[in-house]
Amino acid sequence: MTSRSFWGHASVSILAVAALAGGSLGCQGPFVWTGQNENGEAAGMVVSDGDVLVYVCGGDQSFLTLHSWLNGEVISNNSVQVYSEQWDGYGYLDSQSAWFDVSDPQGNFVSFQMDSARDDIDGLYEVFDSGCRTGAVVWTDSAGEAHLQGVWCDEQGNRAQVTPVGPVTLTNEGIQVSIDLTQIGLTGEKTLYVTRAEP
Repeated sequence: MTSRSFWGHASVSILAVAALAGGSLGCQGPFVWTGQNENGEAAGMVVSDGDVLVYVCGGDQSFLTLHSWLNGEVISNNSVQVYSEQWDGYGYLDSQSAWFDVSDPQGNFVSFQMDSARDDIDGLYEVFDSGCRTGAVVWTDSAGEAHLQGVWCDEQGNRAQVTPVGPVTLTNEGIQVSIDLTQIGLTGEKTLYVTRAEP
């Protein structure tokens, strides 16, 4: 990953977050933003009662290095700050979009512009498996098609891409996903269900 930041890309006009369900980000929710940047990396953000959960994951070229859950809080009506043991991030929100920078342990920045949820299925999903928290981001494009991207991990530090089993569909069990372990030199394939993750 190279250092890059959205701060200099454009002047961003922040709308009053009262447009979100008629109230402040600090007292309602959950509110959801999801999306994918130009490098094929995905991110999602959920805000509920002032608490914030962010998940970022890499694509085909970066899933081995980009996979992090970050928690934080709303620090004003239109900005959030999140962190984990080695990562941190800062972003601005409005009723339609979120702009977010996350810094990895080496100090490199990865930038995202995310859209507010278009469909009920959009959001962050998780499953605890093999001693590690697997994550997935689901977003719906302008044509109404749902997409899923995520990273599976285990307690040994292995990582593999998460792909949906068939069309992205939410059932009572969650969304069924597949993990091809052979792509990282392990044996077999896992099939799991991911369920909604919230702060």
